Amino acid sequence: RLGMRPLRTAWVQTLVSRLKEKHARRERYRIERERQSVHVLARNVMWSSDENVLLRDEQGEVRTHVVRETLAPKTLAIAIGPPATAEDLIALWETAARERGTLPLVISIDNSGPGRSKKVRAWLRANGVVALFNVPHVPQHNAFVERTMGELECAVDGRRAREAARPNATRCGCGRAPAQLRSRAAAQAALVCAACAPTRQERVACLLAEWANAAWELNANTPRPKFGGLTADELDRIAPDAEDRVRRARFYDDACAALARAAAEHPYGRARRRAEREAIYSTLEQHGLLTRTRGGQPLSRPSKR
Repeated sequence: RLGMRPLRTAWVQTLVSRLKEKHARRERYRIERERQSVHVLARNVMWSSDENVLLRDEQGEVRTHVVRETLAPKTLAIAIGPPATAEDLIALWETAARERGTLPLVISIDNSGPGRSKKVRAWLRANGVVALFNVPHVPQHNAFVERTMGELECAVDGRRAREAARPNATRCGCGRAPAQLRSRAAAQAALVCAACAPTRQERVACLLAEWANAAWELNANTPRPKFGGLTADELDRIAPDAEDRVRRARFYDDACAALARAAAEHPYGRARRRAEREAIYSTLEQHGLLTRTRGGQPLSRPSKR
């Protein structure tokens, strides 16, 4: 019996491994079958806005906040600094609006405190903009900007690596190149080694310049195979505008009526948030501003147009 124990143990381990692989295959198939994709059909239909922790130091967190167009992978505005307040969010959206000439019909944001504050809600209401909130703990609902933030991080890392690889690369007093590490660790290393920027404010300004340059490069000079080889700027220029298809006031009234019906049917919790998201998407579809697919199959309802 003692001699049989290793054999039984190996058999059980093999069986458990196969069961795990089978479960993982089923889970991948389920996720692919239920995956919902959103295809925006005009510019300024929806912006995606989110922030992420860039680094932490003795003075607290430094976060990067990005606003992105959802029709094209175009970064509209970037801010780097302490966690955003309601005033910071409004100022960033207004900066993007000055560049675009208008605000979007919908802004997709997470469930952070500033995003749900009275000031932000009043600003959205005054400007006729609908807020599309994530279901709590589901970052995939704001995938547009999450993907762009990943692209920007990779672009900043690549630029630092190229600078560090140059024979005459600038090095700090400790002898390390500013781009010796990657990702968020690289941002931390850049802050620690940036002898030319001794204050936190100056170091954050250096980070903002790096991210802004990366955003410009991705917007203007990076062809997108998914969009026929066009850059984000080129696609954005040729796309129709949302307000060429529907008046803002009419869309806002329709969306608010749909949200009221969703809140009456599902007054509490996650069910209410899902119903509100469905109400906003359905209103966008009815006005011919986007389409949806699930598992590769059309999900959208017929448009009014």
